[in-house]
Amino acid sequence: MSVPAMGRPPISDAVLVHGSFSSAASWDPVLPGLRAGGLEPHTVTLPGHGHRIDEAGPDIDLYAHASAVVEHVQANGLDNIMLVGHSYGGMPVTQAWDALRDRVRAVVYVDAGVAENGESQFDLLGPEIAAVTREIAAANGGMLPAPNRDTPSFPLAVSSMETPVRLGVPLPAGVPRVLVLATDNTGNHRYHHRQAAELRGRPDWTIVEMDCGHNVLGERTGELVALLLGLAGPSLSAA
Repeated sequence: MSVPAMGRPPISDAVLVHGSFSSAASWDPVLPGLRAGGLEPHTVTLPGHGHRIDEAGPDIDLYAHASAVVEHVQANGLDNIMLVGHSYGGMPVTQAWDALRDRVRAVVYVDAGVAENGESQFDLLGPEIAAVTREIAAANGGMLPAPNRDTPSFPLAVSSMETPVRLGVPLPAGVPRVLVLATDNTGNHRYHHRQAAELRGRPDWTIVEMDCGHNVLGERTGELVALLLGLAGPSLSAA
């Protein structure tokens, strides 16, 4: 499965952003395939997650997360990049794109929120889920406790879900945008199905359906790797 690169120069680096309560380790399944295909992956750990757990606190909002993405790209001198966000990771990807627009050649939302200017994660989830989530955070000092998972999980500041995306000007046209829709996804992430319906047919957008749950990275590893390599450039997807 791939998305045509339409004659663009190959993308050299993929900047991978994990979701809420998770860490950069969530991307481990796709890393060998991307490297074997010639696309260098860069996993970004958001403040308050993974090895940056000591930074967790109620003031770590969307802008702090987006700054981590921007700083990683700038510190490593990356250019001609693909931004890839899973789940909540789509929010910092969109905000970071505003600062990195001259370097970004493609953007992929892996069962992730696609926010318009002025929208927050809560706007995507809806008022009922937002209200319940705020109640939980209020009882925990502005933090959402780490959920019980088979893999390490980390607390999240509710402010990250309340912070709206703020774009200086509209994001540039002509940059391929892909929403990977996990068709078996259930629960709070069902809004992705609504987003897919709204985005179908829009210029620059491609909707790719995968028959799996929200953990696309683990359940459809090969398909996701093939998609990213194909989007990066024909020479990579054929590697």
